[in-house]
Amino acid sequence: EARLAYLLDKDPAVMDWLRPAPTQFEGLYWRDELGNSQHRYEPDFVVELENEVVMIEVKPGGEIENHDVKAKQKTADKYCEVISKNLGKFGIVKPWKYIIIPTDKITISSTITGLLK
Repeated sequence: EARLAYLLDKDPAVMDWLRPAPTQFEGLYWRDELGNSQHRYEPDFVVELENEVVMIEVKPGGEIENHDVKAKQKTADKYCEVISKNLGKFGIVKPWKYIIIPTDKITISSTITGLLK
């Protein structure tokens, strides 16, 4: 996550970014393997680019297929879908999307645009 934060600071394609505070994304909950839905979710980063806003989760490659990671992804994908459907309303001016970036893909020479592909 520190490497990605460094890239976000130096990449000219990034207009703004933040690390969400706890409870900043009120209402984002995911279900564990037992069906418990009391798990709150905050993505690692929210990044504003020229034409979109991207919620980013950073995970080791071996964890990406983990049930909990997939459950969080499902929640975040739905959140981004709802926001994007409301463009022009409630102050929403850009579509949102969610992406998981494997930690081994983040290098000192990476670009945000390259990582989002």
